[in-house]
Amino acid sequence: MITKRGMAFDLVLSTSLIDMYAKAGDITSASCVFNLMPMKNPASWNSMIGDEFKKLIERGYKPDQVTFTNLLSACAHAGLVEEGEKQFMLMSRLGIAAEKEHYACMVDLLARAGQLDKAERLINGMTVELGACRLHSCLELGEASYC
Repeated sequence: MITKRGMAFDLVLSTSLIDMYAKAGDITSASCVFNLMPMKNPASWNSMIGDEFKKLIERGYKPDQVTFTNLLSACAHAGLVEEGEKQFMLMSRLGIAAEKEHYACMVDLLARAGQLDKAERLINGMTVELGACRLHSCLELGEASYC
């Protein structure tokens, strides 16, 4: 491995190695390279997340609501807007109803990317009950967000 030879890390090379190892089924080496990277970019995160998610589906497992919550959260923290939107849409195609956790991840994803108008449109289109507004008697805020 490159790290054993003492070569400096290059972001593009490291990301390519992660992708290569993951596609070859060597997640241990992919994870090792990923964890040793001093800097990561969305492409390196995407390689790890995407390959693990593909394996889940290839092995015949159906992702559930928790899988998508984690996937969307990872996309939000890595700045993977397009990937997050793609996975959010995949949920409905798989018959998985979006819950408040999924909407929260998507709003976080869009807000972090500066897409506040899109985040607001998503909030306005939510079909989940805003329980915190009810709990804290902020019905006006809940109605404004929900209507």
